[in-house]
Amino acid sequence: FNIINEPNAPCYSVTLYALSVGLLDDSSRWKHISVLITGLTSLGSLESKSLENAVKCCSKANHWNEALDLLNLSKNAVGSISVSTVNAVISACGRNNRACEAVEIINKMKSELNIDPNERSYRSAIMACNQAEHQNHRMVASHHVLSARTPPQREEEDFGCDDIGMAGIGREDLTLQWWECALSLLRRMTEESLLPDLQIYSSVISACGVAGKWQRAIGVLKMMEDEGRIKPNLYCINAAMSACEKGSAWIEAVALFEQMKFNGIRPNFVTINSLVIALDKSGQRELAENIYRKAVSTRILSHWKWNKAKNEDETVVRMMDLHQYSVSMAKIAVSHVIESMLTKYPAHDITQDLVIITGKGKYDIGVLGPLIISILQNDFGLKEANLDDDNKGRVIVLSEDLNEFVKLRKW
Repeated sequence: FNIINEPNAPCYSVTLYALSVGLLDDSSRWKHISVLITGLTSLGSLESKSLENAVKCCSKANHWNEALDLLNLSKNAVGSISVSTVNAVISACGRNNRACEAVEIINKMKSELNIDPNERSYRSAIMACNQAEHQNHRMVASHHVLSARTPPQREEEDFGCDDIGMAGIGREDLTLQWWECALSLLRRMTEESLLPDLQIYSSVISACGVAGKWQRAIGVLKMMEDEGRIKPNLYCINAAMSACEKGSAWIEAVALFEQMKFNGIRPNFVTINSLVIALDKSGQRELAENIYRKAVSTRILSHWKWNKAKNEDETVVRMMDLHQYSVSMAKIAVSHVIESMLTKYPAHDITQDLVIITGKGKYDIGVLGPLIISILQNDFGLKEANLDDDNKGRVIVLSEDLNEFVKLRKW
């Protein structure tokens, strides 16, 4: 293209097409788009197809702002752009944490672009809302941690987007209710006789779940069941279960658990973890323990891991691995193993030291380390239980202490 003297409109258009389809080979090609569009505009030959290729090129490269600027030029283009082109911009905004822009585009599609949104339009916008809700949740959690660790004189410092690494979502946006936005878009698309797919439903449930709106999450599940077209999958149920956990709605969480078993959906780690937390927070410890034991016996969960010991020959030994466990589930897991030593079928051989992994590395004590030591010492009298001197991410209970424990309590 650069060697052509006075290129005409078809030259510009063909070059734009080549850039759009060849973007994966060179992600920097989007930089030439503005030059080409300017050239076409100067010739008075800005056609919708050329503009579409330019928009898609920028969208694929995740340059949502350039794609959005080009989309605004469509009013001056000859012909109309396609819905797939607009969808590409919405998707680019969503991938780059620009939920506001994604929702704004879908709201203006009909009025300003004279294009009816389709299922993909809503899917991309709803997914953007879900991601924004998760972003806000992480930001609030991080802010609480920073507030706890930061001296009072620094509490008024500004958290810019560059500081937190979350483009497009600043402190002023923390009041935005993205879960409500996702629900509103779902409601609107059904009113327009568009059919939500599984990904749309799961994104809405997930947004409600992270916000702790368990009534809304269960309501969307019920909508799916009433419609009868799509069955909720494990991801949908886990998201609703997480919402129940945050809202301490243990009765609803148990109902979801029983329903998924009835429907032949096998629970996973996330399911059991959320359910156990909900039960533990609500004082339903016995039920939480029963569900945990059942999950272990059916091999949904396993708190055992084979790892190298710290001796010279690096013997492979079995350890309890709790570093991914919640506090609620870790407490039950440790109690389950220790109490089993008083039964006919102990879960651990008391002639061997019990090693419990609680941290994510040899220098990471984590939250669980001190908690597990407290349970072992205070609830079971294992006073010598302590952190491994060579690995602070492990708790050690010596075999001598386990034998003494069994002798004192087994009768």
